Amino acid sequence: YECHWADKPQAALSLIKLHNFDAALIDCLLPQMNGVDLAVKIKDATPMPIAIYLMSGVYKDRNFSINAIKKTQAKSFFIK
Repeated sequence: YECHWADKPQAALSLIKLHNFDAALIDCLLPQMNGVDLAVKIKDATPMPIAIYLMSGVYKDRNFSINAIKKTQAKSFFIK
């Protein structure tokens, strides 16, 4: 597998336009945009299906993770 990383949401969106990714692991606490919104933008920007996995060390509330999964159609939510 080939792995890419981005330290800012806009960089991640730029990478999505350049590569066909099978999956994305997204932290929910990001600068400039939260991870849930980034996941939605990634889904909208890619014609191919992409598996989204969300994670957070700050948002540990079960309701937050359930709502985030519903909004993004993420495969899972990992607690750090």
